[in-house]
Amino acid sequence: MNSQTPQPQPEWTVEQLITALNHMRDAWTRAALDLRDIQFGLDTAQRREAIAHANELMNKVKPR
Repeated sequence: MNSQTPQPQPEWTVEQLITALNHMRDAWTRAALDLRDIQFGLDTAQRREAIAHANELMNKVKPR
């Protein structure tokens, strides 16, 4: 019996690697931002602190 060797996978080009890595970076960034949004939505103390800070800033820039 002759066993045939499988055909090797074609090698990736530099452009394909760059594109794939950019897609992976974008996906990780989106995932990190989504997780941050979820954490912010669940963390009421952090949300209250952010609201208080935003109100302070609005009061500073509000015309007198």
